[in-house]
Formats: sequence, C-alpha cells, structure tokens
Amino acid sequence: MKQKILLTFLLLSLALVNVIAQTNYTLFGKVTGENGKPLSDITVSIPKTTLGVFTEANGNYELLVPDRKTIKVSFNAIGYKEEIFTLTFYQNRLEHNVVLKEDVEMIQEIAVSEKRDVGYGNITRLDIKQVERLPSVTGGVEALIKTLPGVSSSNELSSQYSVRGGNFDENLIYVNDFEIYRPFLVRSGQQEGLSFINSNLVQGIKFSAGGFEARYGDKLSSVLDIQYKRPKEFEASLEASLLGVSGHIGGRSESRAFSYIIGIRQRSNQYVLNSLKVQGDYKPLFVDFQSFLTYDLNTNWQLQYISNFSRNRYQFAPTTSVDRIGNIATAKQIRAAFEGQERDEYNAFMSGLGGVFTSDDQKLSLKFLSSMFLTNESENFDIIGEYWIGEVETEFSSEDFGNVISEYGIGTYHRWARNDLNAIIANVAHKGFLDKGTHFFNWGVKYQIEDIQDHINEWNRLDSAGFSLSSLDGIFSTGYNDDEVQLFRILKSDFDLQSHRLSGFAQDTWSLDSINAKLTGGVRFNYWNINNEFFVTPRFQFAWKPKRWKGVKDEVIEKQFANDSIRIQEIKRKRDSTDLSLRIATGLYYQSPFYREMRNYAGEVNTDLRSQKSAQIVAGMDYEFYWANRPFKFTTEAYYKYYWDLVPYDLDNVLIRYFGENRAVGYATGIDFRLNGEFIPGTESWFSLSLLKTEEDIDNDFFTMYFNEDGDEILPSRDSVAYQRDTMRGYLSRPTDQLINFAIFLQDNLPNNENFKAHLNLLFGSPLPYGPPNRPRWRNVISTNPYIRVDLGFSALLYEKGKKEVARTNFLSRFKSVWAAIEVFNLLDNSNVSSYNWINDFAGQYYSVPNRLTSRRVNARLLMKF
Repeated sequence: MKQKILLTFLLLSLALVNVIAQTNYTLFGKVTGENGKPLSDITVSIPKTTLGVFTEANGNYELLVPDRKTIKVSFNAIGYKEEIFTLTFYQNRLEHNVVLKEDVEMIQEIAVSEKRDVGYGNITRLDIKQVERLPSVTGGVEALIKTLPGVSSSNELSSQYSVRGGNFDENLIYVNDFEIYRPFLVRSGQQEGLSFINSNLVQGIKFSAGGFEARYGDKLSSVLDIQYKRPKEFEASLEASLLGVSGHIGGRSESRAFSYIIGIRQRSNQYVLNSLKVQGDYKPLFVDFQSFLTYDLNTNWQLQYISNFSRNRYQFAPTTSVDRIGNIATAKQIRAAFEGQERDEYNAFMSGLGGVFTSDDQKLSLKFLSSMFLTNESENFDIIGEYWIGEVETEFSSEDFGNVISEYGIGTYHRWARNDLNAIIANVAHKGFLDKGTHFFNWGVKYQIEDIQDHINEWNRLDSAGFSLSSLDGIFSTGYNDDEVQLFRILKSDFDLQSHRLSGFAQDTWSLDSINAKLTGGVRFNYWNINNEFFVTPRFQFAWKPKRWKGVKDEVIEKQFANDSIRIQEIKRKRDSTDLSLRIATGLYYQSPFYREMRNYAGEVNTDLRSQKSAQIVAGMDYEFYWANRPFKFTTEAYYKYYWDLVPYDLDNVLIRYFGENRAVGYATGIDFRLNGEFIPGTESWFSLSLLKTEEDIDNDFFTMYFNEDGDEILPSRDSVAYQRDTMRGYLSRPTDQLINFAIFLQDNLPNNENFKAHLNLLFGSPLPYGPPNRPRWRNVISTNPYIRVDLGFSALLYEKGKKEVARTNFLSRFKSVWAAIEVFNLLDNSNVSSYNWINDFAGQYYSVPNRLTSRRVNARLLMKF
C-alpha cells in the first residue's frame, strides 16, 4: 500500500511540476461590427483552453496568453459569425482589431435550454471535450460526472453513481427534455452495457447535486441535463479501441431547415473482464443506435425527434477462482470451481417527438413532447460453485509460508434464476417559458402511463459439508439439515402493474438587479393512481453576487497607466467585477414510488407504498480568481437533508434490494469542495473533495439476544436458552454512507507542444458499510476496503486540418483531426471490491468473500474526425 501511495504522489508531483509562473504575452485590440460601431460582450478566447475575456462597452479587449508565441484566437457571440485567427507574437504585446459579421441563422437558433438558464443556481456546466480525453473503462459523460464533488461510484464497470448519500434510483437524467430510464434487472456492472447518453452527440452537460429547481422532476438526489447537438455543418467521427467501436454523422440540409445527428456504438468489456478473479468465458456484446433530428417548419416552429435502440447481451460461463481474505495473522484461501452459465439480454427502445414554438422576440417558448420507452429484459443463470476454505501459513520462518496447510471447510452454493420483465412507459408533456424582463416564468405538465409485467423466479442453495442451510438458520449459527434439501433464499414474483401519473410545475425567477441577485420560487405537484397519493412540494433558490465595497480609485489607476487606455479599462473592470457568488436553496423533494421500490425481498409487491420524502437545504459559494495569470474557480456547498417515509434497501453490486415498506427516517449531511482551473497552462483540471454522513432509523429493526443461566450470550442452536431479550438498533449507517470521496481530473501537455497530452483520472472512496443478509443485528456494521482507482491516458494529435499541411493524395487529408491514445486502466493495480458472497466452514463460521473488480489493463484508442 505504501508503494502505491508513493507512486500516486510521484505522478501528481510530475504532473504539477509545470504549475509555475511563465512568460506572458498580451493580445489587445478592438472588435466592431460591419457598421463600424464597437461590439460589447464578444467572447475572445483561445480554443481548447479556458482562456478568454469579454469585450468592453467600447469594443476593447485585452487577453493574457501564458508562454505561447503562436496561438489561435476565436472571436464569437450569439448573432455573429465566429472568426478564428492564427497570430504570432514578436513582442510581448500584440494589437489585433476585428470586424464581425452578423449571423441571422444563429440568432434564430438560440436554444430554449440556454434561454431558460437564468440565475446563478447550483448547476455545474461541463465541457463535452473533456469526455474525449478522460481515461475510463466505461467512458462517456457519466465517467466525467463521477469526478465531481458529492458524486460517488465504487465500480468502474458501471455508469451508475450515487449523489450525497442517495442511491442510483434517485438520480434524474434528461436528454433534450426527455426523461431517461435505466434497465430494471441489471445486478452487476458486467451486465450493464452502454448507458443511454452517447457522448458523440452531446452539445451541453449540466449537473446539479441537490437543491435543484422545481422545473426538474420528483427525485431525491440529482439532475443530469443533457442537450444533443443540432449541427450547423457536416461532421462525422469514428473511434476504435480494444473495448469496441463507435461512430457518428451529422449535418444540415442545403435549405438549413433540417438537421440530423446519428450515432452507433458497439462495445465489449471482454478484454477487461478477463482480468477479474473469477476466470471463465466472458461474452458480452452491447450495441446501440441513436438519432436526433430537427426540422424548422418556419421561423417560429420546429419539430424534434429523438430515438434510441439498444441491444445488450451478456453471457458468462465461470470455471475457477482463487482469492485470499483475512490479514497477515489469519489469512484464508478461498478456492472455487464452477459449472453452469449465465445468459442475460436487455433490449430497449425509446422514441420521442417534440414540437417547439418560439416567438419572434425569443421571449416566449412553448414545447410539446411525447415519448415512449419499451424494455424487454431476461435474466437466466444456473451456476453451481464448489468451494474450499484453506488456512494459509503466515509464519515467515516456515518453509510453507504463503501455502495452504489445512482445510477449514468445503461446501457448495447453487444460484438459479429465470427472470423476465417487460415494461412500457409512455407520456405526453408540455413545457414553456415566458421572459418578462425582471421575471422569467417556467411551467410544465406531464401525463404518464406505465405497464410493467414482472416474472421473477430465483433461488439460492447453500450446502456445507453435505448439509443444506436455509436462510432461517441465520448467519453465524449451525442450523444444518441433512434430512432434506433446503433453499437459502427464494424470490418469486408474478405481477402486472398498470398505472397513471400526473405531474407538473410552475416557477418564477425574479432578477433583483439593484442588489445583483436572483430569487427563484417554484412548486411541483404529483399524483399516482396506485396509492392515490397527491403531493405538492415548494422549492426556493436565492443567488447573490455581492458588489465590491472597496477598490483602487479611478484617479489612481488613470495616473499609473496614463499612456495605456486599454489597460486602464481592464483594471477597472477587474476592480468592479464580482468574483464571489453566494447561494442558498431549500425545499421539499418527494420521490413517488416506481416499481423497484415496491417489491420486497420475498418478491411481494406493496401497492400501498408512499413516496419517499425529504426536506433539504443547500448553501454554497463560488469564488473566481487568478493565480500565476491563470483563471481558477473554487466552489463549495454544504447541505443537510432530512428524510422520512424512507424505503430501506441493501446494495448488491449495482442491484438495489428494497424492503418494500416505508419503514425508516434518516438524514444526510456533508460538505463538498471543488477547485478547477488551469493548473497546467491552457488546460482545465480539477480537484474534488466530499465529506458525507448519512444514517437511517428503521422501524421495528430489533434483534434477539439469547442468554444462559449465567447471563452469558449464547447461540440458541448450540446451548439451552435460559432467557432472551429483544434489542432495537436505532440509527445506523445507510448503504451509501461513505465518509470521504476524493477525485482528480488532471490534464497536461509537453512543454511548447500541446499535441502530446497526458490525462489523469483518480478516484478515492473511503470504506462503505455492509453486513450479512437477513441479520438486523449485523446490518451495515462491517466496512469494505477503500476504493482506489487511477486511470492514466496519453494522447497524441497526429493530424489537424489547418495546423499541418499534407498532400491531397495523403490519407490524412480526408480528416479534420486524428488522435491516438494509450490508456492504462487501474494503474496501481488496486484490488477493489464490488460486493460480497457469504460462505461457511466446518465450525459454522461465516466468511465474506469479495467479488473483486478489474485489474490493470492497457487500452489503445484511435479517434478520427471528418
């Protein structure tokens, strides 16, 4: 472990060695329109970096450029055609004046999603370009989300994540205002396949870890809001790696009325799955096809269509596994041999149609939506595992050190399932906004029908030394049965649920310009016909950018820079600008039951289940500053969430097993930190740190203690019981109670050569609680090992159009750019754990055997853009 920590420290030290002051250049000038009038608020930036400024009211700008003599500079704003120039510095200061032309088409294409984003709320916006370079097994947008504060994930094979103590089912995901659903039956990251979001099609990413507005839905934890592209010109890409291939194509018609973007992906995790402790024949195959089409009927009306078809197959025939548990003093070796196989299939189809009306002045938008989601899932496995528990010699002086010297136990476990689920979720919705200057109104209503047909039939058998064990025997007892075959766990369910939901919201954002603040207030309602529950939940957000109270006087600045008017304006702007923003959000967040929460451990479905409820308060701040002439931003948020009517659950890999009853109250509290900026000049990186505590008090979660006549606690199966006592547990850790989460996303490039880059993705999660099944006394009292994951990537720009001239007959001339990358997954080769199985020895002692995640692997990627 010490060697791994030292290696991590060395990598970070090498990556940060460039964070020193370097020679700076200054680009300045004036931006005007075709009529010669100065243009304000024009973005002047260096592409593919976070360096940028806005022009002043008189059109002047000044941009600091660290240690780069030749640069590309972009001048753009909504309503004007972008201009990009390649400039070379021969002195420390360079003047460059620009004339911009109007772009009427761009004015007409102001996205509704951007128009409605008023306020300074607790929404984090991410650059989709970061996804291309992020080294990760799953890749995609979710891998980037996992590096944000408040977000936790302890499984690199899954795209699921928990936020501030919540579980996977508590996260909202939207794509172009259509809500996205995840598969129902998936129980492990190996089976999961491709997530819905295709990063090749993404234009914008917005994420909120809590305290979000009423316009978002009825979930307890987070919102991920994705916008797909509407290309303005032809574009295409092709990517290939050892994990699969993907490609996309997009463009516009000659009339500019029709736009399209289409993506296809094929993925197989076989390469990384072969690094798991359980050896066998892994055959995963995941394929999906997506499209997003738009058509402008006229200047006011637009049609939108989105579709997705995915086909995920997972086949696995295990053979053997060898693992060691315990510590240096009490090491055990668990050896297993398997027969049988698992065959799973998840097919899903989603289709959505939207019509958008936008007024001529862009102040009114009406959107009408209709969508349907269909899923057909089957899960079939019949696997028998025979295991041997061996004692490992731990005495260094022994010649058998490290070898198995005796056997503690032998047994068999048998897992069998024939599960099928079919679901149809269809809805119609309306959303709109109205801009009234100081007031910005949002509203929406949605009607949804659901038809879920579930057939579950699975059981587990546990046998030790020829004796069958049932779940009634309990963990840590010796209730063997040699007269009949008993099943350790049985789950059967045959249910058809048809339901209707009605929900909606209204909210207003009030701009308080006199104090530079915004106040948002909104309310949601929801009704579900199964439990006849109707609720109304208010939500409020307040954001304030305090003005600076003190600063250098105008005459002092003008005297010091008397011969440099541009410099005077820049310093005054920085003096008067607001570097600090404060915010607070509070409200009620109710999550109406979906099918998963209703089904308990025995397969019974509780149709009287009520919504899970929480009252939340979130307070945060953003502080923007410059260090070594580079932009940085520090963000922190503290939160407290009180829950009631909770449905307790246990986590098994990515499968959530609910109790099926509103049996608990609880809380989650913590604080998140994020520092992002140019630690390396010209590239954005960030550090995230989260501290969390979440607990719940489950009603009637007592356990029974047995005593002999001397008052000593005993096991009832071994000794005669003199008396017994029932004891309540009280507050205990929730399955997601992870004290510390720390993440780093770091980018670097070779000095004076930005074509060769390095990317570091580090995740650390402190231990999670777990315990043996069906034992209230021991629920969540044991801790897992910490989750430590370091993925490292190296990429090289082989060709970029405009940077390097090649002959037209050259193969590279067909592309806009070509990137090649080498990635090292799990650089430290840390043995992380996703879940645990329970087995026992001859004496009835139970052991938790870890299901370990992937080992170190090297991946190669090639990305070509047309």
